[in-house]
Amino acid sequence: GQIVGQFYSADLTVERAVFWPNSNATPVYLAQLSDEFPLGLASNINASGNILGDACNDFNCTEGHAAFWASSTSTPVALASPGGEFIYTNIFLPGYHALNGAGNMVGYAYNADFSAERAVFWASSSSPAVILSTVGEFTNAVATGISDNGQIVGIGYNEDFSKQHPFFWPSATSQGIDLTTFFPAGSNWDLDTTFATAVNNGRE
Repeated sequence: GQIVGQFYSADLTVERAVFWPNSNATPVYLAQLSDEFPLGLASNINASGNILGDACNDFNCTEGHAAFWASSTSTPVALASPGGEFIYTNIFLPGYHALNGAGNMVGYAYNADFSAERAVFWASSSSPAVILSTVGEFTNAVATGISDNGQIVGIGYNEDFSKQHPFFWPSATSQGIDLTTFFPAGSNWDLDTTFATAVNNGRE
């Protein structure tokens, strides 16, 4: 019954991550990552009260990082990027990150000019991001959901982001599976505009 989200001012110069203890409670601001990253968003909370969100340096989020609060009263930590060219990990779009009951997290990392994205997994708030594998032309990806069993779903994109397919990872170390391969041959569906957003705790 705890709730997280965001407040922002009319001119969008102030954006703060917020927490409600319950639906009738007064909201409280979550601590900011730092003065350098004054804008924030909280997008996920699990049963233990762990919170996943992000922090940005400006409205356009020219530099941003996924952020983790151990509780609503904790100081957030920035989640580590996978390194190399993929240096930023902010959420920017709610629904492009997820947190499970064990505190595992998924999302995406991108490069400085926003031209490439990789789906990533964090085992914990102190673990480095691990890039999830994809197949075929779908080199870009975001991870959008993770179950308590560690199964992950998301979206794979081709190089220029003109196509998107739903992806499933049985675990963070598994080869990604393009779910469009399970559609019947000759299907009338437009398979290049499909995506997956959530996965529950049931078995495959």
